[in-house]
Amino acid sequence: MLIFFLLGLLSFPSRIPHVIVPALLIAVWLTFIARPVAVSTVLTPFKSKLSQQLLVSWSGLRGAASIVFAIMATMAVKTENDIFHIVFMIVLFSILSATTPDFVEGVTLVEIHLDSESKYTDKLLSEIPKKRNELVIMIQRNDQIIIPNGNVRLEAGDLLVINRTANSGL
Repeated sequence: MLIFFLLGLLSFPSRIPHVIVPALLIAVWLTFIARPVAVSTVLTPFKSKLSQQLLVSWSGLRGAASIVFAIMATMAVKTENDIFHIVFMIVLFSILSATTPDFVEGVTLVEIHLDSESKYTDKLLSEIPKKRNELVIMIQRNDQIIIPNGNVRLEAGDLLVINRTANSGL
């Protein structure tokens, strides 16, 4: 957060309109070509699924290192190109594009509250029938978060958080 705040303090709004086009072109190239190719090169030998590779290439660092390097380059060398503001816009485009990962469409989180009348109360999590596209990702008991595994005995008052996917490809 501090780095992004400092970046904002170091930028001049009057220079941003001049760098929007090159920054947008670089951001598109990084997002849709360079990052996916780099991730694919690293993860394909490990037999990662395409959906996993897309997730990794779409997420990850969104500019913190780039901002530090841009600050260092700007301080070290006076250039005709406005490297700092180009990096600022690339990071901004990258952060904005990270807010809508379309390839994880269809993921739903469902909360189930267990009471004393529930048919799952006092059963092991492994005894609960689940669909293939469901995964219990968290159990909250009072103020305690429990990482679910098959040996957890469910109690009245538990809150189960279940991840349901439309397709189980992820």
